[in-house]
Amino acid sequence: MAKPRSPNQLEARIKKITSRYDSCRSYIEVDGTCMLLHTSTIKAVGFLDPTFRAPGWGADVDYSHRVTQAGLELYVSHRAMVWHPKEAGGTSAEQIYGGKREWLRKGLKQVKEDMETKYGFDWRDIMPMPRDQFDKPD
Repeated sequence: MAKPRSPNQLEARIKKITSRYDSCRSYIEVDGTCMLLHTSTIKAVGFLDPTFRAPGWGADVDYSHRVTQAGLELYVSHRAMVWHPKEAGGTSAEQIYGGKREWLRKGLKQVKEDMETKYGFDWRDIMPMPRDQFDKPD
C-alpha cells in the first residue's frame, strides 16, 4: 500500500501531471467543434466554406488546410473545454438522421461528396490527413 502524501507532495504531483496540458501544441488539422480564430486569420483565409453542407462535416478539415496553405499555424489548447448539456437546446444528430449508425454513414458520404465538389476526385492527395480518414467504419 502506498504511503499517504503530504499536501505539498500532492500539489507538486498534480502540477507535474497537468503541466503537459498547460501549453498549446501545433497541429496540421483541428476539429471544428470549437474554434477560436484571430481576426487576422479570418482576414487571410475567410470563413468556413459553404460548399460543406450542414452539419458541416469536412469544413474544419478544409479550413485547417487553407490556414496552413496560407502559412499560418493551428494550435490546440488541451486545457480548453466545451460543455454543452443535451437539454440546452438544438436538434441531435440522432433525431435528424435516425440513429448514430445512419448519422455516421450519411456524414461520411456527404463529406466525400463535398470534398470532391471542392477539390476534385483526387481530394485525398491534397488533404494532409490519413487516406482512410473518411472511410466507413468496420
